[in-house]
Amino acid sequence: MTHEHGKMPPLLEHAWHEFEHEQTPERAAWFLIMMVFHKENIYWDDKEKRIKCAAEVYDSSWKDKMEKVTEVLGIKTWEEFVKVKNKYNLTQY
Repeated sequence: MTHEHGKMPPLLEHAWHEFEHEQTPERAAWFLIMMVFHKENIYWDDKEKRIKCAAEVYDSSWKDKMEKVTEVLGIKTWEEFVKVKNKYNLTQY
């Protein structure tokens, strides 16, 4: 997903900046859609109770982003994660 360590593709970076500017569930969902569009794997981590992405394995800067997205979406359980995925149609990307 990242071209260089810590650098996002332009569309994904734009989605992140929009989310930072207006931290709404809709902007958070759009950021997740853009992540999946860019072939990033997002998933629920039940131990940490948050959405994670595969990029966290090699780039720790993603942890803060994913924690913030999880918080803004109000997700605390797997069931809530599934509801959000369905609500924002995240499964189609």
